[in-house]
Amino acid sequence: MAKLLEGVEVEWKPLGKVLVRTKGTKITAGQMKELHKDCAPLKVFAGGKTFAFVDFEDIPKKDINNEPSIIVKSRGVIEFEYYDKPFSHKNEMWSYHCKNANINIKFVYYFLKMNELYFQNLGRKMQMPQIATPDVR
Repeated sequence: MAKLLEGVEVEWKPLGKVLVRTKGTKITAGQMKELHKDCAPLKVFAGGKTFAFVDFEDIPKKDINNEPSIIVKSRGVIEFEYYDKPFSHKNEMWSYHCKNANINIKFVYYFLKMNELYFQNLGRKMQMPQIATPDVR
């Protein structure tokens, strides 16, 4: 079986050094239900498979991410999701995007996704499964 980077020199760096971490928006599950519109352009992620589509004016502009990103679902169901359209997420989650053209954010996503079980097992040590920023960085 061939290795993905066989014969290639790479420099390994912590994610916290090469990616930009973004916070989410302060929104409750009830507010997400109230604001949801099937054809709205902005997706707001919550834990697990929960999300809402809202209008841009429903979320503070500072909390809207327009970069292709990795969304870190860090409580309850721990998982990673890649999204490349405008979005926001609940503030107990975070996301990463990259400003460096030499780093492929989708490759980082696949790496994290392949190691999702590691993070899920790490999170199970808590009463409510969760991971913290240093666990991923």
